[in-house]
Parts: sequence; C-alpha cells; structure tokens
Amino acid sequence: MTEPKKRNSTSLMLLLLYALLIASLLVLTLAGARLYSDTMDACDAHAKQRSALSYIQSQTAACGGKGNIRLIDGPEGPAVCLREPESDFETRIYLYENALRTEFSRVTAEIDPNNAEKLCDLKTFKAELSENGLLTITADGMTAGAYCDGGGAA
Repeated sequence: MTEPKKRNSTSLMLLLLYALLIASLLVLTLAGARLYSDTMDACDAHAKQRSALSYIQSQTAACGGKGNIRLIDGPEGPAVCLREPESDFETRIYLYENALRTEFSRVTAEIDPNNAEKLCDLKTFKAELSENGLLTITADGMTAGAYCDGGGAA
C-alpha cells in the first residue's frame, strides 16, 4: 500500500513543479513585454524630440539669416522668432503647457498659443542666440545648434 501513496506524492510533486515552471515563464513574459513597451515609448519620445530640434534647425537655415532671427519672451520662457525673408510674417517656436509649439503670425502680433500647433511634449525649453550667430536650443537636456549666418535682429 505504500507504493501507490509514493506514486501519488511523486505525481503531485511533478505537477507542482510543472505549475511553478509555467508561472515563472508567465511572469518573465509579462516583465519582458513591459520592458519592451517602456523602451519603445522612450524611443518614440526621443525621436519626436529630435524631430522638433531638427525642425528648428531647418527653419533657422531657411529664414535667411542676418536680422531674421530674434528671441522674445514667450508664455513659459524664450520664444524663437524666425522671420520670413522679405515678409511681415514669422514662425515662433516656444514652450506652452509642457509642449513645444509653433505659430505662424505677423511680426507685430502678440503670441497666441491658441493659434499654435503642437510639435512635441517637452518639460523644458531654452534658447540662446550668441553674438556670432549661433542659436543654441536645449530641450529636456538635449541640445542642438544652428548657425544663423550673421546673428539676430534685436
């Protein structure tokens, strides 16, 4: 009679070991999926941030350089104003409600975030224009620069 009891306890131990293996594999699969999802979210956020900085660089290069770039006070820090060559319009790039925004308006108009389009989510945005015409932009710790061919207007 001890032989069937031993067989039952061995079968029970194997079943418990199998259940433990299945539970471990399930936990590892879920942890891996979460890690992958978090990594891809961070990658997407950085790609949007790089795209926004590249947008600023290309707009700076297209605005004609000398006298067409200026920094003004925006809603939450500096606003980069890139005047269209031979025009009374400019593109303004600034931080508002944790997002980098771009607005196209007349040079004489006030900044109006309701007319702006969202480029990407950001927590910090800083812009500096040096005397030699280097526009340095820092956004959430990532820095980009654009040479402005002669500096700003004001």
